[in-house]
Amino acid sequence: MALRTFLAPDGTSWSVWRVESGKLGRGPRRAWLAFVDERAMERRRLFDIPPDWESLSPDALDRLRRRAVAVGARGPVALPEGVEFHAAPPRRGELTSRVFRDPSGVEWHVWEVHPSLAEPRSTGERRRTVEPRTLVSEHLRRGWLAFRSDTERRRYAPIPSYWMELSDRELSELLADAERSGDNDRAAG
Repeated sequence: MALRTFLAPDGTSWSVWRVESGKLGRGPRRAWLAFVDERAMERRRLFDIPPDWESLSPDALDRLRRRAVAVGARGPVALPEGVEFHAAPPRRGELTSRVFRDPSGVEWHVWEVHPSLAEPRSTGERRRTVEPRTLVSEHLRRGWLAFRSDTERRRYAPIPSYWMELSDRELSELLADAERSGDNDRAAG
């Protein structure tokens, strides 16, 4: 199953894939494109599928998304089985990471991490809650800066909007305030 991701002009990441209702075992066979935003809180459906949708540019996919009909929200949606969400590629010219040296000369890589897609989870009660698929602490749910050296990982939250413009010294100050991540902590990025 093809899954495409793209960035809308507002910076929101969207995933799109083809759904065939006959495969779901409900009623007559019908196909549509399913669109879901990075938080899985907004979804859209487009029945008029262009034959070349898998090769369309991000702008063309966004035009299709805007034409698609909003689907009523009954809670977050999960991607089809076997399909994982992958963040949209960065916009052309947009830096996604940096390398800097702290005052002791250690080289660090730093980048943004954003938990993506939510899914319903049972809390043991009758109602279902929405939690990020990547289970992270509450203070990390809006994302963090991941710092990694050859020997250590750290996380800093929340992400400063201006972090790419910071000097090495200023990044070192964020690093000093960042929490250490264990080696087995895959959420560190």
